Amino acid sequence: MLLMASEVILRFTLNKPTMWIFETSLMLGVCIYVLAWSYVQRHRGHVRVELIYMLLKTRGRALLDVIGHLIFLFPLFIIFTYVSGQAALESWAINERMIYSRWYPPFAPIRTVIVIASFLLLVQSFAVFVRDVHLLIRGKAYD
Repeated sequence: MLLMASEVILRFTLNKPTMWIFETSLMLGVCIYVLAWSYVQRHRGHVRVELIYMLLKTRGRALLDVIGHLIFLFPLFIIFTYVSGQAALESWAINERMIYSRWYPPFAPIRTVIVIASFLLLVQSFAVFVRDVHLLIRGKAYD
């Protein structure tokens, strides 16, 4: 927050914008955003269209979640984790740098954080999936 506030002050009051603050805030923002995926999944806070979902009872919601995990979330994030992992490995191999300024910070650590975050989302989604399957089978919530 201090970085962004200083960038706003430098840019709009002193007319001296800096690219290194932009790049640093970009890197921090990416880390915060992607690492929050699994936390939000744990608390079922992801955005969904609830036109049908809110009309269903608990088991119906669990069934819809199980189907959504199997059809959309797992395939998408398995592919995303694989592709981002390949990109991170390549980034480390070629020593990729951000090119927005003369600072040229390394890009590979950010790509690695994205891989870790997508894997954590997969693990958390699997836990939610198991809880929903338990609810479907037993008729009561796991926790």
